[in-house]
Amino acid sequence: MNLQQLEYFKVIAETRNFTLASNQLLVTQPALSKAIAKLEEELEVSLFEREGRNIKLSVFGEAFLKYADSALMEIQRGKEKLRDMKRSSDMEIAIASTYCIGATFIPFLISNFFHNHLQVKFNINNQSTEEILKGLKVW
Repeated sequence: MNLQQLEYFKVIAETRNFTLASNQLLVTQPALSKAIAKLEEELEVSLFEREGRNIKLSVFGEAFLKYADSALMEIQRGKEKLRDMKRSSDMEIAIASTYCIGATFIPFLISNFFHNHLQVKFNINNQSTEEILKGLKVW
């Protein structure tokens, strides 16, 4: 089972029509049918009841739809969390300096920048020169 199959299943369940779902998903109808057939094979149940051109969710499909929706929502929340984390880390500047420079020069140096970029966070760490050199990362 993969994410694509869950997305396909959800759209078919919403549209109740393979043709509409394939148009909405921008995939061919045979590819959509094959993906659902593989999902049903893996789950060992029929998710849809087919009545000619019409389909409806089977009892199994209705039960599974809740979990598929939940899984897709959780994946979306995870993606949003990663975007937020990336955005947050993109707006953080870490500065290591000696005690003397950190107490006098660094605040003066960043004050003008900070006024123009309020969303940026600074992480200022005052250490000895030896500690700073140990903390440097090799890129």
